[in-house]
Amino acid sequence: MVETTAPENYPDLNTLCNEPRFVMMPLNNYIQDWQRGVLTGRDYWARADAFIAKRASGNIDRRSFFLPD
Repeated sequence: MVETTAPENYPDLNTLCNEPRFVMMPLNNYIQDWQRGVLTGRDYWARADAFIAKRASGNIDRRSFFLPD
């Protein structure tokens, strides 16, 4: 299981959690992601932007920064 929010005892992670643009996500196949972006507009940049918007609106905990594939 992957920890999706920063534990309080890791100050560097807490700093990253306060940076609204920081998102971590796996990218196993860059070419497949590029093709998905060309065909659907949903590449990793678009998914990260949507995740950031949800976090900014409060739909996702602001301390959450891991976006699963």
